[in-house]
Amino acid sequence: MWRVARSRDVRPAALAALLFCVACASAHPTAAAPSTPQTAVPSAPAAPVAEPSPQPDVCGYWTQTYQTLAARYGEIRDCLTTDGTRRLWLISTLGNARSRGVIAIFRCRSDACTDGRTDHPIGGWQIFPAPFAGGVTVLGQPSPSLLIIDNGGHEIEFDLHLLRFRT
Repeated sequence: MWRVARSRDVRPAALAALLFCVACASAHPTAAAPSTPQTAVPSAPAAPVAEPSPQPDVCGYWTQTYQTLAARYGEIRDCLTTDGTRRLWLISTLGNARSRGVIAIFRCRSDACTDGRTDHPIGGWQIFPAPFAGGVTVLGQPSPSLLIIDNGGHEIEFDLHLLRFRT
């Protein structure tokens, strides 16, 4: 039988432990739902994500390039430079209803291009559609001339010297 303690019988540490346990039990996902009906409060719609959104510290603020590539080839998945001199820039996309994912390559011809702040003109990008339906994600770069790519669930390679996919 449980005995109700009088207030002078309860020690502060025991009371704190009891309150902690009650708080944990009420926050636990298996805790019983309250018996009183609660009105659901509709959540605000999520703010639209500005597409695409590569990291500006990696590729800069290339608003026009990003918008054009995303409109044509789907959301941008990766944006990176593939060499230590930052002279070769690569963007991969997830594809869309009209296009498979692609790898887009831009070769810098000036030092101003290498810092990532200059929006590279869309006409200077070479576009390489992936061999399989689905997006293109860069998984790794085991050598300066080779990328390991996921293309719609297929692990394939992209040769940066020959500029072609290898399945």
